[in-house]
Amino acid sequence: MPLGPVPFAFSFRMSANTALSSVTSWCVKDLATGTGFRPSAAVGVSGSGAVGVVIAKAGIELEVSLNYDVDASVGIKSVA
Repeated sequence: MPLGPVPFAFSFRMSANTALSSVTSWCVKDLATGTGFRPSAAVGVSGSGAVGVVIAKAGIELEVSLNYDVDASVGIKSVA
C-alpha cells in the first residue's frame, strides 16, 4: 500500500493452540501411582509494518503470546 511516494506494508497474524498432555507419576516410597491428562491453551498475536524505497526497506515487528496451563490433572490415582 503506497503511503504517498513511499510504499508501506503492514501484516497482522493471530494463532490459537490447545493441547492435552498425558501425565504419569510414580512414588516408590508410598507405593503410589497416578495417571491423567492436563489441558493447556495458548493464544498468539503478531503484527509488523515496514516502509521501503527503491534501495532500502525498514520495519518493525511485535509479537505477543499468552499461555495458560491448568494445574490440576484429571485421572486415576491409586494409593497402596
